[in-house]
Amino acid sequence: MPAKEKAHLDWSVFNGLIPLFRKISEEKYKYLFKLLERWDKKLNDYGRDPTHYNWHNFRPLRLGREEDWSDWLAHLINRSITGSLSGVLFSKNQKPSLDYASPIWVHREDIHHGYRADIIIRWKNNQFNHLEVKIGDPHMAKTYATGRMLQKKYMVDPLHWKDVILLLSEQISDWEIVLEADISNREVEVVTWDDVCVALRRSLSANEPITWKALAYNFLGAIEQHIIGFPGHRLNERPVEQLDQKTDILTKGLNHEK
Repeated sequence: MPAKEKAHLDWSVFNGLIPLFRKISEEKYKYLFKLLERWDKKLNDYGRDPTHYNWHNFRPLRLGREEDWSDWLAHLINRSITGSLSGVLFSKNQKPSLDYASPIWVHREDIHHGYRADIIIRWKNNQFNHLEVKIGDPHMAKTYATGRMLQKKYMVDPLHWKDVILLLSEQISDWEIVLEADISNREVEVVTWDDVCVALRRSLSANEPITWKALAYNFLGAIEQHIIGFPGHRLNERPVEQLDQKTDILTKGLNHEK
């Protein structure tokens, strides 16, 4: 019997897609550069938009662990005098609010009966936020029990307590699986690191102290490169990693100016 011929794979069909992909990418970059031009003007006092810098070389503050990112975020929440950051993150109206300015206290690694909350915030209006911070950690279901235990610790009425989980955008589908399995009927609000970036960008126009804004600027640059994953320091190479996500953040950061 004749030897069986090997199937011949013809990849030429994809050759026509390459120019189309490049054209689409170039159009996206035209829009991105327009956005960055606006941000460069807004943030000129800081030395342009933080997108342009290589935050992998940033050493003044640690970047390696989930706890490091929680420390940064807790500090900015605690030291905000306008509520510009927390107002966008925690308010359904997505507006800054003095209810979210200068909280009474912000606790990190708050422990009760073996449960440890990443961040607990007590606001001046005696509302509480319990915030769990995730940068890929798959253990999300414990948010429910942690919130319940910390609420008991501070003896807070459910109407004055809100559980919030901060996730990567790509963790949303995993969180939906957790929701389906939950039987507690305890509500947990979801925010993403994209939301944090948008809130930080809007906060840079708020009437915060320059020391607060300088740290927020650094935090923003580090998040967008390390966590969101857009390598802005390689703009000349037209990187496609998380390009749409980055453009969406830049756009939403400007939307409040309309």
